[in-house]
Amino acid sequence: MAGGDNLIADYAGVCLDTSTAAVIDFQSVFEKIIIFDGNSPNGLSTSDQANNRITVGGTAIYMAGFSSSSSAGGGSEEMEIRIFEIASGVSGTAVTGITEANPGVITTQTVHGLSVNDWVKFTGETGMVELNDHAYQVNTTPTTSTLTLKNVAGVAIDTQGFTTANNDGNLYAATFTPVHSHKDFSVNTIGSWGSQFPLSLTEGNFIECYIHNDDAANNLTIDSIQMWINRIG
Repeated sequence: MAGGDNLIADYAGVCLDTSTAAVIDFQSVFEKIIIFDGNSPNGLSTSDQANNRITVGGTAIYMAGFSSSSSAGGGSEEMEIRIFEIASGVSGTAVTGITEANPGVITTQTVHGLSVNDWVKFTGETGMVELNDHAYQVNTTPTTSTLTLKNVAGVAIDTQGFTTANNDGNLYAATFTPVHSHKDFSVNTIGSWGSQFPLSLTEGNFIECYIHNDDAANNLTIDSIQMWINRIG
């Protein structure tokens, strides 16, 4: 239903109230923002600052967005913040092997069902933690249970020199949404940025916020950030 008194009220949000620094990964991968420290009011959807995400309360059309005030900690650099929808799954696709190679080859316990250029979130690895809480694209799928990953620039992820894997991570399907914003920063630049866009979201999935640095491996001080969804249809 697209409006009127019968439209279900559903909304949720998370926020950051205390200035902190987000370290941008030098590999130009999307890194999950894990600095939210407060919950906004919520309806059917759940505000979950402890896990830095929002859980979608019902399959519907939502306005999703974020806003932030930030300042640069280094030289001229371009940052991007983007919202991803992460499939819930029971445990994602379990990872049973990761090679230390260029590119690193990931083996999954079952058929992964992924194709080249699909987006995924990697998390839960207790050994090769360098891969955790990033959104990647699939680079290659040598078999139905193996894959390699690539960064935003299309460069395969080189796991040489990473910590030895314990092979206990998970892959989750991710949706690259149009909710994003780019901003150029220079030394001592302070600025506000944000975006919002209507999205068709699925009940039980997670809304998460990711950031990457196009130019350099410098810190970004995030003075405030809010992420929210509000059902509109």
